[in-house]
Amino acid sequence: MDLDVDGRALAVVSAGGVLGALTRYAAGVAWPHAAGGFPWSTWSVNVSGCFLIGALLTLLGRFRPGHRLTRLFLGTGVLGGYTTFSTAANDVLRAPAPTGLAYLAATVAGALLAVWAGSSLASLGGPADGKPVSGAPTGERLPSGPADGKPVSGAPTGERLPSGPAGGGAPR
Repeated sequence: MDLDVDGRALAVVSAGGVLGALTRYAAGVAWPHAAGGFPWSTWSVNVSGCFLIGALLTLLGRFRPGHRLTRLFLGTGVLGGYTTFSTAANDVLRAPAPTGLAYLAATVAGALLAVWAGSSLASLGGPADGKPVSGAPTGERLPSGPADGKPVSGAPTGERLPSGPAGGGAPR
């Protein structure tokens, strides 16, 4: 096994992890939950972390920051240290069945909704200076498929490709 690790990457992930874990710990101290109760602090941390990772990865994809360590520090380090799947799984297991199942469902639904909301919010607008990022689309929507539903060259005869919202793209 090759353990050749970039020291700078290790340092930024570690520093970010410390910040994220301390923030999560502070949330747990400020908002503890009773044994068998709904673990609101863990749920809030995980859902807010999903919102932030959705926004972060969308912004990094749109604006392409110059330094490669940005994603490692903020995503892997800070948000990786902040969120906690293991504590959530343990809370589900240790809670009475109705509370555990409600917590599991609320965690999955909240996490998915939060990452979508974070990504959607980060997708609004454009760069601060109003100029498109090199290589980024200029705002026009690209078609998802033929609007008339006719076969595309290479598609099996008689098979129609979906168009519009059901086909995964924007209506024309």
